[in-house]
Amino acid sequence: FDGDGDRLMICDENGKVIDGDQILGLLAIQLKEKGKLISNKIVGTLMTNIGLEKRLDENSIKLVRAPVGDRYVKEEMLKENLNLGGEQSGHIILRDFSSSGDGIIVALQVLSILKEKGKQTSIVLNIFEPIPQKLMNFEVNSNDILDNENTKRFLNECNNKIQDHGRIVARMSGTEPLLRVMIECSERNKLNELSDNINNHFSKL
Repeated sequence: FDGDGDRLMICDENGKVIDGDQILGLLAIQLKEKGKLISNKIVGTLMTNIGLEKRLDENSIKLVRAPVGDRYVKEEMLKENLNLGGEQSGHIILRDFSSSGDGIIVALQVLSILKEKGKQTSIVLNIFEPIPQKLMNFEVNSNDILDNENTKRFLNECNNKIQDHGRIVARMSGTEPLLRVMIECSERNKLNELSDNINNHFSKL
């Protein structure tokens, strides 16, 4: 758990750290199987792995994406009256039990599922195969950099190179003077190529 207990991360029996996307997927599928997932929708963020979105789609569950931040996840949940939402960071909201993130509640729910299924953590929490992601941070002089025409043109060119193999998400940090760029691509070579191009572009600004 983190310092105030609203987030958690889980480690399986092999020492592998399991992030919030896998936990969110497990809870979503379990709730749907029991007929308790409201509207068969959950809330994630712009950073939620595409691999999870595809796995949920296979189970007829829709992923609603909110901006990064638990407050935005909660706002979207309230807007659509949904009972499950969360982030990769392990900040997960189960509105059937609490109006905000509570790591202990989520941990108890996961432990209950593990007991019910009687299988190892590495199996139960292997919900989907993540699409490779890379997150880069750049110090910038202006908070309006994403409104710059050159920046828009450059990011459009990068997205065109990815096409159907992934996506690029660029956003300003809400807490620091940083531009955060996330690349998600199923082709590792293309991911590395694009990350090099993006690093060269924004490091020179």
